Amino acid sequence: MFLALGIDLAMGELPLAVHPVRLTGKATEGLQRRLPGNFSGGLALLVAVAGGAWLSAWALEALLKGGALEGLVLALALSSTFSLRGLLEAARKVEQLLRDDLQGARQALKALVGRDTQGLDEEGVLRATLESLAENASDSVVAPLFYYALGGLPLAMLYRAVNTLDAMVGYRHYGAFGLASARADDVLNFIPARATALLLALLSPLLGLSARQGLRCLLRDGGKHPSPNSGRPMAALAGALGVRLGGPARYQGQWVEKPLINPAGRKAKAEDLSRALRLVGLCSGVFALAVGVLT
Repeated sequence: MFLALGIDLAMGELPLAVHPVRLTGKATEGLQRRLPGNFSGGLALLVAVAGGAWLSAWALEALLKGGALEGLVLALALSSTFSLRGLLEAARKVEQLLRDDLQGARQALKALVGRDTQGLDEEGVLRATLESLAENASDSVVAPLFYYALGGLPLAMLYRAVNTLDAMVGYRHYGAFGLASARADDVLNFIPARATALLLALLSPLLGLSARQGLRCLLRDGGKHPSPNSGRPMAALAGALGVRLGGPARYQGQWVEKPLINPAGRKAKAEDLSRALRLVGLCSGVFALAVGVLT
């Protein structure tokens, strides 16, 4: 696990040609054309893609067992299930561009969010980046490590496949066809999202932030978000920083109403993004150490 984290921090994403997320995407696109566009078809897609990810990882472990390259190859495979460097780099790019190139920051933000970024002011860019950092601290780091601790590489790969399916064919855009993938992602992220939120709040005093306000906002506003999970780490981060997050956002030209998180908080500033980057890195490192100690 620690070798996999080191690979991710040193090298970033694996080449696209062999990246499991890309392979999951190709499998999803191929099967989607052959399956009925209803709940049954979506459920079949979920079973086929997630089951295939689990089985492929299990077969890889069996094939390499006892071999000279076992540790390195399995670490490379595991590194593909999370993306700490990619997350931090994308957010840092937004942070750097915001200093003198708002349009460039809007463009860079597209790597982190699905909302329309054109027309966002500086606070809107900061708010969207902070929300993405909080949500992806769970989805892209804590959750894969959590499932690796529970079931090794196969379960971590299954989680990543489900998370990718939700992003590709989720209920919001695909209706009944994406319902099974969306609900599976909700279930798998239930514990990691809450663990991430608690860590963000409890570790915040190490950076001069408020754990009390983070926990208070988590309890008060964590369940307001349309997602049963995403709002938890967002609320913890918003409270710890003392900023206001959430609110309406535009997706594909349509405004989507979302509740405010920490509505009494102030507007986000550039230094809040710097603090959030350090806090997400700290949260990821502490959770990895906990997994290493407990397993």
